[in-house]
Amino acid sequence: MNIIVILLLLTTVEQFAVDVYLPSLPAMTDYFGVDNAYLQMTLSLYLLGFALSPLLFGPLTDYYGRRKILMSGLIIFVLASLVCSITSSITLLLLARLCQGIGSGAIVVANQSMVRDSFNGKQLAIE
Repeated sequence: MNIIVILLLLTTVEQFAVDVYLPSLPAMTDYFGVDNAYLQMTLSLYLLGFALSPLLFGPLTDYYGRRKILMSGLIIFVLASLVCSITSSITLLLLARLCQGIGSGAIVVANQSMVRDSFNGKQLAIE
């Protein structure tokens, strides 16, 4: 039962990074003193990192194992989140959001692999 809770929590990391972030965009335009369109690039870079990182981390999960890639993704994600929370530079925020996406992509790939390893057949379907 514990594995199910862990897998569910890991599934929410990617959604959390986007859903919590979006409502703060208007306030962030004032804080950083940039145009709203420029600040929306932080979301685009996050999604770019999230989309491209499985191409790298997918094969690495098979080679190094699920746990190592999952932990690497979590470390990347947490460190990037800390940088996002303390930076006053828009350039550093853009870079940190890209790193957040990369970490999220690694987490999702390892998480999906662990689900496939742990369950099969009808167990994968939600009843």
